[in-house]
Amino acid sequence: RLSVISSLILLCMYVAAFLVAAYAPDLAWPAAIIGGILGGVAAGWLWTAQGLFFSRISKYMVRANLRQQRQQRLELAEKKRAVSDSGSFVPPHRDQVRDNPTNLAVHHHHRHH
Repeated sequence: RLSVISSLILLCMYVAAFLVAAYAPDLAWPAAIIGGILGGVAAGWLWTAQGLFFSRISKYMVRANLRQQRQQRLELAEKKRAVSDSGSFVPPHRDQVRDNPTNLAVHHHHRHH
């Protein structure tokens, strides 16, 4: 986060250097050179910091998603166990499971022989 903030400050200085160049013609050349250097350093630093930031956020999101999936599987197993223990569980049709994997409604199929 500090790298992102620092690079954004450098980018502000980059813009300021070109404002100096525009309003002080005698300083235009040095201001443009200094601004170009600041802009190049800031952009490289910002891109690197953004990449690291997005990488860390991605890892965080994956871990959070895995925790959520694990919790859902535990809840699903508990519901299946509770329904199975009651003796009235008829497994849902495979299409119902495919369309809604958390579909745990107790199904009463009437079978015709």
